Amino acid sequence: MVNFKSEWSVKQLFYILNHLEFSQREMARGIGKKHGSVISRFVNDLESMGFVKKTYEKSIKAPKYEVVSPVALVQIFKGVRRMNELKYDTFEIGNNREEVKRLLSNKNAIMCLATALEHYDQYFRDPAVYAYAQDPNLLEELKNEQVIGGKIKVVLYEYDFADEIQIKNEIRITSPVRTIIDMYCNDLGYAVEPLVRKVWGHG
Repeated sequence: MVNFKSEWSVKQLFYILNHLEFSQREMARGIGKKHGSVISRFVNDLESMGFVKKTYEKSIKAPKYEVVSPVALVQIFKGVRRMNELKYDTFEIGNNREEVKRLLSNKNAIMCLATALEHYDQYFRDPAVYAYAQDPNLLEELKNEQVIGGKIKVVLYEYDFADEIQIKNEIRITSPVRTIIDMYCNDLGYAVEPLVRKVWGHG
């Protein structure tokens, strides 16, 4: 059975949530792994569990797969990955929220959770700033520069797996799929329903 906590399982789950129709070879290329038993076993297990279904591409007679319900797979992430467990620290910085986002982004932080969501959808707003630290020394750097202190709450998280970074209004943010995953992993799945429809058309 699938070990959903393993590094390769997370990479494979993330890949198919970004590619709802895929082949095992395409997945192997996409995650940088040779096509073999690890990928075959993972996909076959997902098929037996009803998360994906097999289709065929007649031109090459190769099996293709389709994700039955993206949200059902996101629930797997929610079960094994909690945002609170990735939290580095919470602190206050600056007095202007947009300036704080820009400062963090310039230091290679990636806005996530509700801070990323606000760039995709206006449904859910949060006055705090949530960000991944690509550099684990970011917090110490901010302390050394003596910029800690102010009124804007910042919650900093470990960047636990790589993702395509989007740039919106010169701010680095997580991709739409990563944003959906993160919000579910923070028990805020209800807030991304409009984004789910925009990205996948359904749940």
